Amino acid sequence: MTPTSAGSVRLPATWLTSVPVGGAICLLIFAAVLFAAAWIWQVKVVNTGWTPGAKHAEYIEQVKAEEKAAKAAARAAKKAAAEA
Repeated sequence: MTPTSAGSVRLPATWLTSVPVGGAICLLIFAAVLFAAAWIWQVKVVNTGWTPGAKHAEYIEQVKAEEKAAKAAARAAKKAAAEA
């Protein structure tokens, strides 16, 4: 530490005392910790077997099955009409 002309002591510059760089590094570390905590919370608490699109997927499969049956019936009717 070197004394200045006013008699105060000047601290050596480190990454923690240089506010822009130290603040940015601390902010990145905080963001990473927050992201990891949110990720763990999502996996452990929120994702407990709940699928938000399950009912919709069942509905879509039902509609597709109905469309497939309607197409098969139309083909059979067309084939019967062509044979008659």
